[in-house]
Amino acid sequence: DLTNQLANFFAAEGYQRGDVIALMLENSLEYPCVWIGLSKIGCITALINTNLRAKPFQHSVETVKAKSVITSSAMLAGE
Repeated sequence: DLTNQLANFFAAEGYQRGDVIALMLENSLEYPCVWIGLSKIGCITALINTNLRAKPFQHSVETVKAKSVITSSAMLAGE
């Protein structure tokens, strides 16, 4: 159910088949659910290592030409 809800949410936000979305989440239940939810609407998920910061992170996102980055508040806080 959660993956379907996420797929519907992402589609409503304008994500489309073929979009590359960078996913940078810590290990959690939500991690595979977001990945599968994006896959259900045809998005390509670029999995970004949670240890990357600054230039290496920027390089990873730019290399895959990500339309957006999905992360968590814990990652933004630097935890």
